[in-house]
Amino acid sequence: MKDLTRTVYPLDNLLEMNEKIQKIKALALSLESDAGQFPGIQKNVKRTLASIKMMELNLSDLVSFDLISENPGDCPKKT
Repeated sequence: MKDLTRTVYPLDNLLEMNEKIQKIKALALSLESDAGQFPGIQKNVKRTLASIKMMELNLSDLVSFDLISENPGDCPKKT
């Protein structure tokens, strides 16, 4: 099994992924407001937003709280 704690991603890739996640979220929120009285769309958008939230927890929070750095030595250590 691969040891994921040793995986290093370039900062540019993380920032690009974060931007894409935020774009997906904006589109989903827009779709949610456009759904009106269409229950199937509303329910699926809620599920989509839940999945997007998981992606944010995985990546976007690292960006938001400056927990990533161009210099891997500057990143906080696991405790």
